[in-house]
Amino acid sequence: MSDLSEETPSQKHNRKVGLWLFVVYLAMYAGFVGITAADYKLMGLEVFGGINIAIVYGMGLIVMAFVLAIVYLLLATDDPSPVVGDDI
Repeated sequence: MSDLSEETPSQKHNRKVGLWLFVVYLAMYAGFVGITAADYKLMGLEVFGGINIAIVYGMGLIVMAFVLAIVYLLLATDDPSPVVGDDI
């Protein structure tokens, strides 16, 4: 019987990749919150076609979440060990 508390090298790699991508997204989100808190009027400036910075930045955050998810899928490694409860 294997010890479930031990991580495989693949799991360690995936955890590190996930944490780094989370830090990237957290920095982007902190920038959004920081700009809003420091100078909320800046977020109201129109970028183009009546769309303000807040909308562009917010939509950028949503798109970046999908991009980072795809990056994670590309960088994560396969782990051949079975997952507990995955006996279906």
